[in-house]
Amino acid sequence: MKVLGLVGSPRRGGNSEAMVAAVLKGAERAGAETKMINLAQLKFGGCVACMHCRSHGECALKDDMRQVYDEIAAADALAIGFPVYMFTMNAQTKAFVDRLFPYIDASFKARFTKPTVLAVAQGNPDAGAFLKHLEWATGSLGMLGFPVQKTLVAGNGNQPGEVGRRPELLREAEAAGAALVA
Repeated sequence: MKVLGLVGSPRRGGNSEAMVAAVLKGAERAGAETKMINLAQLKFGGCVACMHCRSHGECALKDDMRQVYDEIAAADALAIGFPVYMFTMNAQTKAFVDRLFPYIDASFKARFTKPTVLAVAQGNPDAGAFLKHLEWATGSLGMLGFPVQKTLVAGNGNQPGEVGRRPELLREAEAAGAALVA
């Protein structure tokens, strides 16, 4: 069993990354192999709607997403972490989600299923403040073959290290990682 962590935050060691690390820690404790990739450190753009993936089953763009596609193929489950910028996922994460289009066939059916945990850091202290966005993210990822099993939200999470001061959230993240393996 392999669990892949994908972090969209450009802030290294930030709250999104800390939550994904906790999910991976729980997965490791449950016996999984894990790997983390920081999407913001890679060089790739958004989907260009060339539709190459519709006829070939893979993206035509030759950039760092190829590495991510390979890692997703090798993984059994995912943990995706991102910060909320301007009421939605940040641009790096949105470009990543757009580039998952090859994972659905021409009839919009997912080519596979990989259970997923979302880990979201936001400045708003109300964990439900961006619920509509999270519903969109959960629905989109589910349609693409990444059904979200658990969504973790760190409200009031703008300051670096904030998640590290919340042991209950880290325990919840570890439990979510273990559940991916069960």
